[in-house]
Amino acid sequence: MIRRNLRSWTSALGLALLLGLLVPATALAGAVITPVPTFPYPSVDLGKPFNASITLFNNSTGAEAGAGVTVTANNLDLFPSCPDSVITANNCPTAEAGVFTLSSTGTSGAGDCPAGTWNIAEAAPGRWRFTPPSTIGLLAGHSCTVNFTATANKLPQFDADLTSPGSQTNQVASVDAFSPVTSLTVRNSGSGQTTVLGSSGAGNVAAANASLQVSEGCKRVVTAKVTGSDIKTVNFFVDGKHQATVTQAPFKTTIKAFKLSRGHHKVTAKVTFTQGSGEGPSPAKFQGGFLRCAPPKQPNFTG
Repeated sequence: MIRRNLRSWTSALGLALLLGLLVPATALAGAVITPVPTFPYPSVDLGKPFNASITLFNNSTGAEAGAGVTVTANNLDLFPSCPDSVITANNCPTAEAGVFTLSSTGTSGAGDCPAGTWNIAEAAPGRWRFTPPSTIGLLAGHSCTVNFTATANKLPQFDADLTSPGSQTNQVASVDAFSPVTSLTVRNSGSGQTTVLGSSGAGNVAAANASLQVSEGCKRVVTAKVTGSDIKTVNFFVDGKHQATVTQAPFKTTIKAFKLSRGHHKVTAKVTFTQGSGEGPSPAKFQGGFLRCAPPKQPNFTG
């Protein structure tokens, strides 16, 4: 019985290997267009327009490398604010709307882009669609860049990198690539990251004199406190989650660090000032952090 099962398994393996040898090499290759979004690094300022771009790179291999790949209209999408780097079906499943506004048109830049004007529109909240002036054909190793402008309207609600100062957000671009070899369309994606900084106008006197202090060291309970004048309300957040709202001095809160995971954690204080203090058009944002250490090991006693 064992020999019969072994003989059957060996025959199946041999057939699988034979079929594998008969499969064309192109099946192991594919149409690969990598869209890389580029926002200013390391940061952009609220309310200030900036230049941005998306570059399509043809990284195809096999037969597609020789035949080229086609990018048709209405399939290049940009998610300018993606809270995390987890991509589903090469799209951002949790795009945050309203963080950025993009220009309504773009222009062809370096590479093999067709001449003319690109149309840019928000196809869904937080998802912007780029339509080229005509079909894009790219040979292997070639690229196409579309240039446009964007403006940061607000700070992202979710921070994509808790270990870095400021509020980071990912930019995710997705595009469909059509292979003339297999007549199949494959969707690929690429990403970048930038930091959104709050506006600090010349009249922001109260905000310039305010500050956030977070207790240092590995403590079980952490204290976060905002000091300054003309403070009306302080909203505290820990790792993007609302911690407390304080409406009178002292503007502080306690954080039960022992309930959090080990490692670095970010504290954000959004401060609203009283009228006439020169606080600017939006609440000021201050950030700090603390380290949650591992609990000390207890000695093992034997006897």
